[in-house]
Amino acid sequence: INSGNANTCTGDDGLSKAKKMTALQAKALNLKADDILVASTGVIGVPLNIDAIKDGIPLLTEKLSKNGNQDAASAIMTTDTFMKELAA
Repeated sequence: INSGNANTCTGDDGLSKAKKMTALQAKALNLKADDILVASTGVIGVPLNIDAIKDGIPLLTEKLSKNGNQDAASAIMTTDTFMKELAA
């Protein structure tokens, strides 16, 4: 999940960066890129800073846990006043 930049309305550049995010995270987790989903929230129409994401993936991968759902929900809050969670 990327928060702060929606990576939308940026054309081929946005699509390319979304694919790059999946490839980078897949490599960090030893998975196939097809096993990774990208979600972005935030400012629309601004090019995504892929270098910041690339630099952050090792730390984020290290912090992954089965109990990290509230940390993730809190981290993506932008204008929200409460965390949004759903479990199935």
